[in-house]
Amino acid sequence: MTELEFSIMYTSDQAVDALRLALKDFVKRHKVLVNLHVLTWDIAWSNLVKVALYKSGPDVSEIGTTWIDSFISMDVLRQFSMVEISKLGGPAAFLPSAWESGMFGEDSRVWAIPWLGDTRVIYYRRDFLGQAGIDEPTAFSTLDRFSQTLAALQQAGAPLPLAIPTAQCHPTLHVFASWVWQAGGRFISPNGKHLLLNTPAARTGIEAYFDLRRYLAPAAHNLTDSQTSELFRQGQAAVTISGHWTLNAIKQQDAAPEVVKNLGVAVIPGVPFVGGTDLVVWKNSRQSEAALALVRFLTSSQVQTEVVTSQGLLPTRLEALDAPPFTSDPHYRVISESLKTGRRFQAAYMWGLIEDKLMVTLGKIWAVLLEDPELDVDVAVAQYLSPLVAELNHTLSS
Repeated sequence: MTELEFSIMYTSDQAVDALRLALKDFVKRHKVLVNLHVLTWDIAWSNLVKVALYKSGPDVSEIGTTWIDSFISMDVLRQFSMVEISKLGGPAAFLPSAWESGMFGEDSRVWAIPWLGDTRVIYYRRDFLGQAGIDEPTAFSTLDRFSQTLAALQQAGAPLPLAIPTAQCHPTLHVFASWVWQAGGRFISPNGKHLLLNTPAARTGIEAYFDLRRYLAPAAHNLTDSQTSELFRQGQAAVTISGHWTLNAIKQQDAAPEVVKNLGVAVIPGVPFVGGTDLVVWKNSRQSEAALALVRFLTSSQVQTEVVTSQGLLPTRLEALDAPPFTSDPHYRVISESLKTGRRFQAAYMWGLIEDKLMVTLGKIWAVLLEDPELDVDVAVAQYLSPLVAELNHTLSS
């Protein structure tokens, strides 16, 4: 029997078990045995780079969308032909932002197929908004209204008006992006040679983002996404920004009763962040036909609905997003809207390096601003972000 090696990113034990069960169906249909390798995010990058360098390892891998461009540049991924793409349903079957992650720049060739989605939304307490006299339908309609809502919550005595990730972690960057984009800023030039975070538009968004410190009480300082999510689920925070996992936990009653009863969800005004993972076939695979069959199976409507959605993960196939719970549950409907209207980070050869360095720098800026409430935002940004932009521009242009 033909054997395939398939590596995935760890999400939860339940999701891995559900995938293993689904793969049994694939084995029966195609007479292909699939050996599943589960990677955690902290070791995945180094493991996948070894696959690229040594040209040995999995036939198919799940890879974060921001990593795809690096592997395309290394010429280690198998290109999908137009015929193969049509068998998947074509580009129109998937989220447009997710589909674009499998291409590089203006090149129309496709090297990766969308699998799982990711986005950020606003979670809030409807009862807190009511007590503060805030009009719920417009509370988060713009980023200015977002700040006004937080100010009203603060004035009404909410102990933690806001809890967002400010530690050195990737979700901090994912929240930061919406403020940059909403102000008309961009992260990187179209040719991928220059960071644009020192432009007037980007700096306007950056300063508005860090100005949120006014609403971050000491208990919400320097926290990761999981910590801020927990604060919200415990009923301590009035507003947070997080991913779908927070909604899943609340739906599963892993939250204070008052949170479950009064949950509100809103799309981040302007431009939400969209990320996720893709499926790739490595050039080193000697079982390309079987590998392609596996990709078709995993991205099929059946698997996207019965496995991905059922495990609280986000599908990238539009047919799955146009079905329950994304059509029947008002909270998941907001998640779907965010996925459809959001933006991913622009493809760039060294985006992985850029992302890691930005993540660390944003955490440093938050740390000094939260430690010294009198420190001007522009001073902190000039001290930490401007030198990083200069350093990365030198690296990108060399």
